[in-house]
Formats: sequence, structure tokens, C-alpha cells
Amino acid sequence: MRYQQYKLRGVDNIKLKRVGFVIALLFIVWSIIAVIDYWQVCHNYEKPIFAIGSKLQEDGGSGLYKGIGYSVDIRGNFMPDMPEEEPQGVTNAKFYVFGNLIEEKSRN
Repeated sequence: MRYQQYKLRGVDNIKLKRVGFVIALLFIVWSIIAVIDYWQVCHNYEKPIFAIGSKLQEDGGSGLYKGIGYSVDIRGNFMPDMPEEEPQGVTNAKFYVFGNLIEEKSRN
């Protein structure tokens, strides 16, 4: 009887380890996706890669982009017929994680 109880506990431990591994793996993948979008918007001044646009303006890309657990509010010059002295791409960005403002960037 004791042996069977011990064996069942061992199976439960293996399942818990697998579940913990899967959760950790999902967190790592989510972190990589969020960091890529953050870098794309706040440092490369381009639209996010993984986030999906909602409430977009008719200027070609300004608006709110939503990812899983994060969002990006961007303003910029995305029309191809903009004057050359105007910077192309993102000019103002706000990056939120779970509703909390992480960084606000403006391009000068």
C-alpha cells in the first residue's frame, strides 16, 4: 500500500514539473514577443510586428495596437506622400503592459 501511494505522488510530481515547464516556456515566448514589439516601436520607430491594430486612424497606421497582455498607442507619419523633412514612421509611442504605462517615447 505504501509503495502505491509513493508511486502516485511521484506521478503527481512529474505532472507538476511538466505543467511548470510549460508555463515557464509560455512566459518566455510571451516575453520575447513583447520585447520585439517594444523594440520595434520605441527604438526602430516602426509599427509593431505581433500586436493587432484596433481603433486605427486613416493616416496609415496611427492608433492602438493590442497584443496579449500589452498594448501600444502610436502616432506617426505613415503616408507615402509625406514631405521629406517630416520623419517617416512612429513619432510618438506609449507602451503599456497589463494596463500600466511602461514607456512613452517621442521622436524629435
